[in-house]
Amino acid sequence: MKKEIDDFKKELNAIKNSFLADIRKGLDDIQNNFLERLNSDLHEIKDKQKHITLEQLAYLIHKTGQEYAEFKQVADRYDELKKHLISTKKVWHFQDANEKGKSLPDTRAETLALADADYKQHIFDMLDARKRADKAKIRFEAYQNLFDAKRTMEVSNRELNKRGLYDYTSGNPEDRN
Repeated sequence: MKKEIDDFKKELNAIKNSFLADIRKGLDDIQNNFLERLNSDLHEIKDKQKHITLEQLAYLIHKTGQEYAEFKQVADRYDELKKHLISTKKVWHFQDANEKGKSLPDTRAETLALADADYKQHIFDMLDARKRADKAKIRFEAYQNLFDAKRTMEVSNRELNKRGLYDYTSGNPEDRN
């Protein structure tokens, strides 16, 4: 009986080791596939960046700059109109109080104006416009930075080629010329 239990334990250990080996192999395959896909994606991005010309980047900078300016202008208008909206609502509350034969302190009229649904909606619209402007600014600045980096790289490559040194961005010494 003892021998049968030992044989069963050995068989169970063999199954466990085989199972663990399969899991390790599966994890290694997943990791290798992930690394291959990551390297492939990085090479694809690098190839795409190589093919963007300075003229194309200048066009993108111009377009995103216009977009940023438009969104910023809208956000600034909302900010300026905020004071006008509060004043208009205060006057409306003063008139409403006068019609009822009551007097309304200025601070109370302002509190009512700030609590008004139209004012809240105006604030939400203003924040949305600012958010859009901020996103457009980020895109604009990203394209500017890419343009500057690409221009610097091209100047560096021209200097390297003048001196007969290897062009590190081409990836192949034969591609220098």
